[in-house]
Amino acid sequence: MKKIFILLLILPFLMAGCRKDPAKKGDKDVDKGGLANYSGYFIQGMMKDVIVTDGGREKPFIMLLKDNNKAVLVNVNGETSLSYSVQDGRIVLDDNGYFNVKNGQITDWLIAGFNFTKATLHAKVETNQLKGKKFGGSQFYVKLGASIYSEIKFETPGDLLSNPRADDPSKTYGYNSYANVAGFRHSNEYDTNDFFVMEDGKLQIAGYSAFNGLSVGSMDQIP
Repeated sequence: MKKIFILLLILPFLMAGCRKDPAKKGDKDVDKGGLANYSGYFIQGMMKDVIVTDGGREKPFIMLLKDNNKAVLVNVNGETSLSYSVQDGRIVLDDNGYFNVKNGQITDWLIAGFNFTKATLHAKVETNQLKGKKFGGSQFYVKLGASIYSEIKFETPGDLLSNPRADDPSKTYGYNSYANVAGFRHSNEYDTNDFFVMEDGKLQIAGYSAFNGLSVGSMDQIP
């Protein structure tokens, strides 16, 4: 009887030692299947303008999730600075809405002010995936109501691109690289913007100029 009494006294201490400390989950949010910190990750996909002035055309975007809960959305219009947090398995854009994340994948979202039509979550890419590749395809010019074939070649080294079908194919242009899969270029010479994202071996691209308006297209990789 005495042995049973001693066992009952120490049993609660043994059970306490077996409990998991919720503060020691690490980066994994076990309950929701997400991460506690998405710094270095990025979201890419397609979006439409909230106010339709371009026929409702889809355009590529990329959103960089950075340190200190800062985010940068980049599309054909340039950069937009945002703030975000991680709450209960969601990537929450402050004052805009959220992306639901399960097992490392975005399942759905509710975002105010941005009409996202596709969104996928990606871990950090270490090297520039564009360098040395060439793409070709048609871009539809909304203002012109016509498609025009063009090519883009990404030079190596450096963040440079050229147009092999141009009058001077040796001329190169610099671009700003994002997450090693996307780039943005503004030309003061022609007052144009070009934004492009590599996705599943294709190059999703959008351009804008006051003269030609919006252009969108998907280019295939070519030898």
